Amino acid sequence: MTSHDDFRTADILASETVWADPPDVLDAVLTEIDAAGTSFRRLWMPAAAVLVLIVAIAGFALTRSEPVDFTLAGTSLAPTASADVRVVETPAGIVLRLEVAGLPPADPGTYYQGWVVAGDRAVSVGTFHMRGGDGAVAFWSGVEPTDYPELIVTLQSESDGPARSDVVVLTGRA
Repeated sequence: MTSHDDFRTADILASETVWADPPDVLDAVLTEIDAAGTSFRRLWMPAAAVLVLIVAIAGFALTRSEPVDFTLAGTSLAPTASADVRVVETPAGIVLRLEVAGLPPADPGTYYQGWVVAGDRAVSVGTFHMRGGDGAVAFWSGVEPTDYPELIVTLQSESDGPARSDVVVLTGRA
């Protein structure tokens, strides 16, 4: 049993206008622009210039790197090493984003460890090995940077346990 709506749908689908190509809107718009002539171009050119400026500014903002809060320098044990550090406060703690360059990969059985330091007090903020080459490292700190203003990176041996090593490869102050 078929309903009245089934016949109506069939009629609509059988119509040639349903299957006709849509009008070429782009050609119509371009024809109107040409017909408008010089007066339209006078309005269009400043708008285009503003659009280009907005795109350029947005591109610059997206490609610009984050500002650097402080820099770490390599010690005599890693003289070519350096790192730019960005400090970001979050509800979970402080993120120390390092962009590390020139630090050789830690050998198997060793790793690098970051420490925030205040005098003889030090708090570990994370570990990494840099075996993939220069790049970003993110440390997390649960202590305030104003209370622990120095950041150092040490070379640690897996067999030595969690104590801070004396082998400092990067150092700097916020």
